[in-house]
Amino acid sequence: MTHRFSIWYGLRAQPGDRSDIVGNGELTTPFGAEFTIFGVNGVMAKIPTTAEAAPAKNSLSALLVLTITLLTLCVFVKDSRVLLVAPLLFAVFAAVWADPRMAAATPILIALIAVPLTCAGYGPLAQGTIAQAQRLNAGLGYAGLIAICTWPVVIEQVRRHRQIARLSHSTAHFQAMSQRADHLIDELRRAALTDALTGLPNRRAFFERLTAQTMLAEPACLAMIDIDHFKQVNDRHGHAAGDAVLRRFAEIARSSFRAGDTLARIGGEEFAVILRNVEIEQACSVCQRLVDRLVETEIGTPTGTLRITISTGVARIGNDGETAMAAADCAMYRAKRSGRARLATAA
Repeated sequence: MTHRFSIWYGLRAQPGDRSDIVGNGELTTPFGAEFTIFGVNGVMAKIPTTAEAAPAKNSLSALLVLTITLLTLCVFVKDSRVLLVAPLLFAVFAAVWADPRMAAATPILIALIAVPLTCAGYGPLAQGTIAQAQRLNAGLGYAGLIAICTWPVVIEQVRRHRQIARLSHSTAHFQAMSQRADHLIDELRRAALTDALTGLPNRRAFFERLTAQTMLAEPACLAMIDIDHFKQVNDRHGHAAGDAVLRRFAEIARSSFRAGDTLARIGGEEFAVILRNVEIEQACSVCQRLVDRLVETEIGTPTGTLRITISTGVARIGNDGETAMAAADCAMYRAKRSGRARLATAA
């Protein structure tokens, strides 16, 4: 029997809330096996979770009762003792495949039919027996034989169902922990590659992207950007104002470059950007627009409105990322020496 189930973390606020589901699957078990999967923060999955499982089980149980009733009645209105094997075989079949509670009740159901009919003189067990007590003993003996043949099987099935339940608990817990670990690893990797203040890639992420860029057969440029007189912003207005300036600059710069470009904060007030599929003239044009835009932009801080400028150096990216970065850095400092709030190109 196949059950569909879902796995989620923690407890859901509403029964229909599926926002925290992390996995779905199917589990095949012997008929009638029902159990709950437990996870990290309590109950994670109920098997079966579908509403149609219970009606299907009830229908099968009703069919089993009807079949064993009709079969036993047919056997005990005949005189052939060979037919006594049929209810026995059916009871063993039910013990293997049916719900354990239903299978355990099968010998009792057969007894309720066989004993009264035998005592009344019907059926193969009544042949050759005259006394009522003998008929009663024959009927009870037949029911007892069926119980001896089926109940050990039922007990073994119950034991296996419980073992499956324990294994499912362990498996689901392991899978949930594994998925949770993968999720945490992804979060830690993102945190390790992201600047917490600006939300931009950090120095490590930038150098990984720069190394990858040098292996591509496409033109690209690198720009080094430094906020002019940033130390004075911190000294005069406080670090909260400095943080506000950095965050606002990151927003403006991000909107000034394309989605395929890589803008990163590589330290303090220094930023760098990789511009893909551009020549040096196009890169300078894009970066100059950012320089001009910042000159005209007011940045709100906890202590008031500020204006900032940037100095930018641009260089081509060849086969060596460190060489390109050093060239762009030299160009940036040349722009600072030339009066700041401007752009310089690497020679």
